[in-house]
Amino acid sequence: MQICNDCHAGCCRKYNTHLTGYDILKIKKNLGMDYLYFLQLAPIKEENVEKTLKHTALFRFTNLGDGYFAFYMKRVKSRYFPDSHKCIFLQEWDGDDFLLPVDKVISRCGIYGIRPITCAIYPTKLHDDGLIGIAGNPDNDNASGNAAYDLCPRPLIEEDFAGCSGDDVQNLVLYKYEMNYFKSLSEVWNAEPGDFAKFIAYLEAAYKNRILFNEEEKIKKSC
Repeated sequence: MQICNDCHAGCCRKYNTHLTGYDILKIKKNLGMDYLYFLQLAPIKEENVEKTLKHTALFRFTNLGDGYFAFYMKRVKSRYFPDSHKCIFLQEWDGDDFLLPVDKVISRCGIYGIRPITCAIYPTKLHDDGLIGIAGNPDNDNASGNAAYDLCPRPLIEEDFAGCSGDDVQNLVLYKYEMNYFKSLSEVWNAEPGDFAKFIAYLEAAYKNRILFNEEEKIKKSC
């Protein structure tokens, strides 16, 4: 959206970005980077398990106790906003430092082409009928008072989403599919949980080939 062009990326600072297995392996493969560099394993309090399950998959690990854990993008301290954190891949520049024609912090995603799906669809969601997307205004409540966590500088309007179409709806559908698949993997894993050190191997095996060949299956092309 045009409004994002000179933004400090409050959404990349305010939120913990939950990841699917698809996101984890895609980033790991494309950057040639060990997942431990960017992955944050977060314990979920027992009273928050049911609520968190609505948004992401939860896993148990035999070497980490009896609780559940969720996978998020790692966050690091911001260089320009004191006492705040940001996504590890968020790049930020101060206009004064770089002689830019702006007097504020500008930020950009450093892995935009392979960013997590939850980032690609924000701030939209798939309609209950699964056929169209619904866009709206982000929740701009900032109880911290830290300017780093402010979101859009003005309320969004319909025209802000005028260019959204095919790719955006595809991302919404992809997000629903990938999250459901990740949740199904969590159910299998949690039935017989293992050591966290073995989890990525389990993940890679589960995503290695998701198209099963059946020589008895006769496929007709849709007309």
